[in-house]
This record gives sequence, structure tokens and C-alpha cells, in this order.
Amino acid sequence: YEGFHHLYLSNSGNLLWIKNYHELQCLNLETGLFISDMPALMTKLGFPSNIDDFFCDQGNRIWAITGNKLIQPESGINITLDKGNPILDLTSDLKTIYLFTKNGKLTAYSLTSGKQLYSVDTYPEDENWKFSGTSLVIEGRDGYYQIRNGKIGGFFHFNPTTRKWNKILESNLRLNTIAVDDSCAYISTNNGLITVNISSFKASHTPFIRTESGHLLASEISTIATDDSHGIWLGLLNRGILYYHPNAFRYLEIPKSNTVHTKGSLPSSVFSENQDQTVTIFQPPNNLRVSLSNGFVRQVNTLPQTTLAGE
Repeated sequence: YEGFHHLYLSNSGNLLWIKNYHELQCLNLETGLFISDMPALMTKLGFPSNIDDFFCDQGNRIWAITGNKLIQPESGINITLDKGNPILDLTSDLKTIYLFTKNGKLTAYSLTSGKQLYSVDTYPEDENWKFSGTSLVIEGRDGYYQIRNGKIGGFFHFNPTTRKWNKILESNLRLNTIAVDDSCAYISTNNGLITVNISSFKASHTPFIRTESGHLLASEISTIATDDSHGIWLGLLNRGILYYHPNAFRYLEIPKSNTVHTKGSLPSSVFSENQDQTVTIFQPPNNLRVSLSNGFVRQVNTLPQTTLAGE
């Protein structure tokens, strides 16, 4: 394997596989220890002790290449490969396994029979010199997104329903890893971050990362990931791990210019966050209810049931 790093999960999420240039490691997440005898593990999983390449698909099934064969012991699928056109990546859905090869072809096979279904080109043959080095494929909206590197980097989208490819961008930057949420694709590079709107395919490049404290970090972004809360995690080459959330530092200004206080009273600093995504600011006799979604403020005359007597 001569590409950049891939992370895979298998065995009901208990094994984490880390594949990098000419190297494969396996971390047992139950024990927190790396597997020391990889050939023995391969044999235990039903593969030859020495394999040429390793993949996991979307169903967490393990696939391995040995010689000119792609094998999957659990399903019994055995696919003969073109030796002069190695697989760079693979992925799957419920019925189909998709192989992404060095020459830019995507070939689809049935997961039940192992028979070839169709083959399509990612880009014209005369562009193969640009993108034939590495691949990373992830599932996203309406299909699969792929970053490839050769002499230059490329970002592509494949729709399995239409069986059509779309080249979204080319870049002289090295495209390291990719993460996609509902609206954007984030690509880590050797020079900052590329963000692509996946509806308009409009791309922007951020060469420097500014931290909350105002520092500019000029560092390669080696890895990127999104989480279930729509936060973005950046793994920098030599500056650690950074976290960003689009709503993390959003402030609402609450107008208080017309507030009337009785003699001797002070503005209240007591507030509570409610389950309906609003905040109540206690300022008797008319408390303020603030909607966090749009900043709308209205007066309310009732106190929450959780308010203590005299508060």
C-alpha cells in the first residue's frame, strides 16, 4: 500500500485498523493494546497470514488482497483483479461493493454473487497522470466523495443511482483527508483547509487557522473529522488537535435600555436555560424569554416552576 492513512473499524467496533504507507496496525479497543502478532490475527480472521493490502467496507467487513485476488471470507466472494491496475480504495452499500482503481475506474460488484455489475471512468484517460497516486473515499449525501492525489489533487463525487461522476475541483495542494456533513465537505491539506459547499460546489481555501486566543497557526492539517454535534476536529502536523463548532462563540445582545427598576432594586443577573432552547432572564415583574435560535426577546410574567422562593 502506497497511499496516505486510512482508519477502519471491524468486529462490532472492537478492532481499529490503521493503514498507512507500507504499514498496517490493529488496536484492540477493549484492551487498549496494539496487536503484536498481525499474521496470527489474519489467520484467525480467515485470511492468509501474509496479505498484500487491507480494506474495510461500510458494513465493517474486512477485505484483503493476496496476489491477484480480492477476498472476503465471510461472504465467500473472490474477485480476480488486474495486476497492472491495483485497487486504491473500496466501499459498499447494502447490495454492492465498489472498487476504485489506480487508472481512475470504478467497478461495481454484487455483494451476494460477486459478479461484476458495471464499470465507469472517474475522469478521462488522459488525466490519469494527475490523480493516480492515492485515494480516500467516504460516504456522503447522494453517494460517495473521493479525494485523489497524483501530480495534483482532485475532489470527486459519485452518484450510484445515476452512475455519474462529477469532478468538483483540482488543486496543487496535497489533499490529505476529508470529512463531510450535511452542507459542507472539509478537506485537510499540506497548507490549511479547503471547504466546499456540497450544494453549489463552491470552494474556499483557508491557509491559516486562527485559534480562539487569536493565534495564527501555519501548519499542515494532517487529519480532519466531524462529530455528531456538527463539530469539526483538526489534527495538525505539529500543533496538536483543534476543535471548532460554528455555534461555539455566537453571542446574543439583550437590549436593556427601556428596563424600569423600582427604587432600591438592582438589575437581576439570574438566568436559566430551558428545555425548549430558550433562556429566561429573571427581572421581575416582567422577566425576559430569549430564543437562542433567532435572538428574539419577549416579556413573560411567570416564573419557571424550578425557581426557589425569594429568588
